[in-house]
Amino acid sequence: FRDHPEYFWIDVSRIAFEADADSDDNTPSWHLSAMSGESYFYEGFTEENLPTYRTQLDEAVSRIMNDAPTGDTVLIIRYLNNWLSIHNTYNVNGMGASNFSRCAASGILSENDVQTGPVCYGYATALKVLLDKAGINNAFVEGQAYNDKNLPYGERHAWNYVEIDGAWYALDPTWDDPGILNRPATEAYFLVGSETETITGNLPANMTEDMRRFGGNHRATPIGDYGLTYPELSKNAYPQRGGSALQ
Repeated sequence: FRDHPEYFWIDVSRIAFEADADSDDNTPSWHLSAMSGESYFYEGFTEENLPTYRTQLDEAVSRIMNDAPTGDTVLIIRYLNNWLSIHNTYNVNGMGASNFSRCAASGILSENDVQTGPVCYGYATALKVLLDKAGINNAFVEGQAYNDKNLPYGERHAWNYVEIDGAWYALDPTWDDPGILNRPATEAYFLVGSETETITGNLPANMTEDMRRFGGNHRATPIGDYGLTYPELSKNAYPQRGGSALQ
């Protein structure tokens, strides 16, 4: 789910993970199966329509990448981040649902249709598919995030890390979407570090001072019981480039 969102039709919450001990060296062997009585497809995908969706996604990714800049990693990331903002409208009806809005296909195929648009998981998985296609090392990240609209408890959220010149930086394509059709990303959460201030001015009630920083308002959570970890995020945002600081 985290490393291969191009398998966009798979709903990991509907898959049972079973561990069996190997008889020779007692090493766990993981087996996957659909939960009893359920398909492991996201709602909306069937064996009949899946080939069409897969073809549409592959063709769309090819078109997007054909228009992408080449050579400069930051320009490529900015282009992909902006593409998601310009071509998507956040689906407020998709929050918490097990459906199309949570998968990469929604972020790549919805074309500003609010009914099929992505939630944060759709934005983040779509960006990972595109970054993978561009050959840029990256990670899908899941955790708890806080802003002035979801205090005091925050919300489950997904975003991305990218590696540039050996260091890791964060970007949040969902919260960078200004919510205005055909407008590029705001870049408030573009290539930031854990100490980057992404919230300025007076803090809302119930928001602590540490929540000004990206590391305080985006808190990555451990990945299940599998011993997996996220890359270590840089403390600082990506340094000044081309005369303008990317904050």
